[in-house]
Amino acid sequence: MNYVPTVYVILAMAFLALSVARYVSLRRVVTRLKQINMSKWVEMGSPEPTFFSRFRDYTTWQPTNLRVPTTVHTEFSMWLGERDYERLNDVEITVNAQRYRLIGNVQFVISIVVVCAFLYFRFVAHRVAP
Repeated sequence: MNYVPTVYVILAMAFLALSVARYVSLRRVVTRLKQINMSKWVEMGSPEPTFFSRFRDYTTWQPTNLRVPTTVHTEFSMWLGERDYERLNDVEITVNAQRYRLIGNVQFVISIVVVCAFLYFRFVAHRVAP
């Protein structure tokens, strides 16, 4: 069972590399949004993601006026989640936002694989070994 830590190290390194790539994609989206539509950026609370506090920086909930149309977002995470960035017709924002979402999905899959590997090595592998 000496190979078990290697599996976890490889998955942890992949998760860390994907975290860096996801941060870079998010940073590019914010930078480009500030360049082409500063008012939208300000409306969403002026999100400035940093590597360690990026979630807190752009998911702060702000109440909206009920008379405001549903296409106006005050949260950057909602704007990304609802794919409202496609309305800007900017290739750079669209590509980086889609990359950000895809990397998040891959990170979720890696998390599931880690849990399954842990359960396998903890409860199954020792019973199968001769």
